[in-house]
Amino acid sequence: MLNVTCLSDLDFEAILGVARTGTVITYEDHPIQTGLGSLVAGVLADHGLGVRFRRMGIARYGASGKPDDLYRMEGLDVQSLVTTVSNEVQRK
Repeated sequence: MLNVTCLSDLDFEAILGVARTGTVITYEDHPIQTGLGSLVAGVLADHGLGVRFRRMGIARYGASGKPDDLYRMEGLDVQSLVTTVSNEVQRK
């Protein structure tokens, strides 16, 4: 597991280390098209790594409401995270 705090200073070696597990899941409360998920996908592609890869993040704009409700709507609530990770681990 990695905690990425700055998108402009990615630790490529750490990402490649995680990729050796065979499964990479990114989780962010930002758009997956331009955030961490897209950057990690680029690192994996640049190194020709065929790993199971799943991006979790904001897929669409437009909703407003309470944070807990918004996270649930985007599949970013705790239960969705647990379910996604469990499913990916079981698929190995």
